[in-house]
Amino acid sequence: YLQITTATNLRACWSEPVIGVTGTLLGTFCIYRTQTGLPSPPDLELARQASHLAAVAIELTNLISALSAREQKFRTLAENMPDFISRYDTQCRKTYLNTSLLKLLGCEATQLLGKTPTEAMPDNPEMLEYETKLRRTLSSGQHENMDLLALGEGPRAGEVHNIRFVAERDHQGHIIGAMAISHDITQH
Repeated sequence: YLQITTATNLRACWSEPVIGVTGTLLGTFCIYRTQTGLPSPPDLELARQASHLAAVAIELTNLISALSAREQKFRTLAENMPDFISRYDTQCRKTYLNTSLLKLLGCEATQLLGKTPTEAMPDNPEMLEYETKLRRTLSSGQHENMDLLALGEGPRAGEVHNIRFVAERDHQGHIIGAMAISHDITQH
């Protein structure tokens, strides 16, 4: 490093390790000076604080990357699943529909998101039972099931689907929404 320090006129350097919350070495924070000498107590405190701040930034970046990777794995699973998945908030409004379900329904997600089942499909008489079971799941946390005949004129019209309504809970056990997972049970 002598060539670098000579070319840049650096005469002093001290460093502070960047340590994560688990004690893992994440890097090193270095301070360089053009004058020779030891660091002052304020310089050492500044290096310590900068090292801590760097550790927080590095660990936050790592957490965001890990969360993004987990979300991508979930999306890949949900989007490639042949079963039909929809999610609802506590007001019974759709918040998610997987690709398989959108293909079955023959519409865009924007046409259904934010709507209750009866609002989304007012002409389907089975939606009242569907929404009733969904609301019971949201209020009780208990699973509900029903069979539903796929209506319409597409290639999947006439299929019978078993739908399971499942409450979604947060880490404290509070109900924060529900999922409806549907599987084709048509006897071919």
